[in-house]
Amino acid sequence: PGWALEGLRELMQVNARQNLQLVVNVGKEYTEQIGAEKIIALLEEFKNNEGLYFYLGSLINTSENPDVHFKYIEAAAKTGQVKEVERVTRESSMFDPEKAKVFLMEAKLPDARPLINVCDRFGFVADLTKYLYDNSMMRYIEGYVQKV
Repeated sequence: PGWALEGLRELMQVNARQNLQLVVNVGKEYTEQIGAEKIIALLEEFKNNEGLYFYLGSLINTSENPDVHFKYIEAAAKTGQVKEVERVTRESSMFDPEKAKVFLMEAKLPDARPLINVCDRFGFVADLTKYLYDNSMMRYIEGYVQKV
């Protein structure tokens, strides 16, 4: 596994853009042998959110690791996959809600639904209301009040 990880690192160093799909596919195929944490760390080392998004996307439905779920939310948000962030914050309970709330507030996504999902499901309604009000997102406040 050590040599495999070094091979993936070398591919990223030589040409991350061209080799990303190969690195992600090898990572998916050999997660058991190499270890998800090491593959995630490699992609983070190269600040490759796209790679993280695709790699973690292959793990998200079977993983119970809160870190995998949070990092997937983070990678999806950073790559503009807001619908996917919304889906995971609505369907998954495997992430740290406080950490997700703080990240989503700092990310200031154009769509507040992922933050609404987290705050509504995990009891952060006061924080949500303040955030939406402070950021002039009145239509989301109206929608949330009508839904509840």
